[in-house]
Amino acid sequence: MGSAAGPTCPSRSGWPSTRPPWLIVSFFVPARFWQAPRLQEPYRGRPLPMGLQRLVDAPALRLALRLVGLAAAGRVAGQPGPLGHG
Repeated sequence: MGSAAGPTCPSRSGWPSTRPPWLIVSFFVPARFWQAPRLQEPYRGRPLPMGLQRLVDAPALRLALRLVGLAAAGRVAGQPGPLGHG
């Protein structure tokens, strides 16, 4: 399906996709307005309490989060696609 302005990509709702212009805007806005670095020393914030820091950095929690991500990816990959193929 196309128009005089060029081809469009229909979305699941049937409306033409507007992703390309928004994709360009989503890169332009941060590049234009975020000029000062935010992740250096003055912007680091406060440290976590030691107990919470140990919990977040624990290898067991990292392994559990990896397994949850792997299970979620497996669940999504096992669902049929838009054409009905699995």
